[in-house]
Amino acid sequence: MTTKTTTLTITLTVFLFVILAPDTFGQTGLLNVNRYASYFLDTTGNVTRIDRKYTRAISDEDYDKIALLGGDNTRIDTSLEITLMSISLAVVQIRPAEANAMLPANNPKLADTKLGAAVFQEMQVLRFLGDTAAVSRYEAMLRFITGRGNATRAEVETFYHNGIRSLVSEIVDEEFRGLALPATIITYIKTCLSNFYLTPNQTTYNNVLRVYLALQSNIARLIQVHNMSLGLANFAREQGMNDAYQQNINSAREAREVAEFHLRALGTTFENARESYKAPYFDTIRANDSVLNALSPALYERINRDYNSR
Repeated sequence: MTTKTTTLTITLTVFLFVILAPDTFGQTGLLNVNRYASYFLDTTGNVTRIDRKYTRAISDEDYDKIALLGGDNTRIDTSLEITLMSISLAVVQIRPAEANAMLPANNPKLADTKLGAAVFQEMQVLRFLGDTAAVSRYEAMLRFITGRGNATRAEVETFYHNGIRSLVSEIVDEEFRGLALPATIITYIKTCLSNFYLTPNQTTYNNVLRVYLALQSNIARLIQVHNMSLGLANFAREQGMNDAYQQNINSAREAREVAEFHLRALGTTFENARESYKAPYFDTIRANDSVLNALSPALYERINRDYNSR
C-alpha cells in the first residue's frame, strides 16, 4: 500500500500562479484542471501541499489507482490526479464551493462530461507520444467515468472537440496578459496549440515546438539592436563616417535576419513586430511554459526534452 504523502511536485508548485486566477470559463466549458486543483491546495506552509483532509477522505485503493496515472506513481501529484481524487464521494462532501461550481455535484452529467474530457485531453497527448501503457491507464479511467452512466464516450469526445479552442484561448490569455507582444503572435500561439489538441500529429507538434524555440530567443533585444544600429548608421552617414555607417548597417541587417527567422515561426513579420514586440524573453518563456504545462504536463516534458536534445 502506498503511503499517502501529499507534498506536490514541481509541476504544481512552480506553476501555482497559473491556477489562482478567478474562474472566467464558467460551468459549461472544458475544465481548467490547474485552476480546479488549486482549490485543494494548502499554501500556508513553506511547501505547497494537497490539503490532507482530502487525501485522508479517500480509500488507499483509490489513492493508489489515481497516483499511477502520471507524475510520481506513488502519490497524487498532478492537477488531473487531484481532480480525479475530488470525485470521491467523501471528498465531494467536503470540497470547496469554488470546486463544486466547476464540477457541479447537482449536475452529474455535466460534471462527468467535463471530467471525462479532461482525461481524454491528456490521453490524446499520450497516444501521440506513443506511451501505450499510460494510454491504457487513462482509457481505464475514462471507462470508469463513463461507466457511471452520466455521460457517454461519444458525448465526452464531442464536448472536448467543441471546447478545446476556448480552453486554449483562456489559458494563453491568462499567461500572456500584460506582455508587450503583437496580437498576431498571441493568435498564432492559440492556433498552433488548438490544432495540435484537435489533431495531434507530427506536423501540428512541430508547429508547437517551433513556437517554443522562437520564444526562447531574445527577439525584443534583436529588434532593439536593429533599431539602434540604424540610428547609429544614420548618424555616421551624416558625419561622413563611411566605415562606421557600413558596420552599423551590417549589424542592423544581421539582427533583422535573425529576428525575422524567429518571427516567422511565430506567424508574424518583422515590420509588424518592430514597434510592438517589447516583452523580455524570460517573460515570454515563463508564459509559454505555463501554458504548455497547464494544458499537458506530458507534452511540456516532451517539448523540453526535444529542445534540450537539439
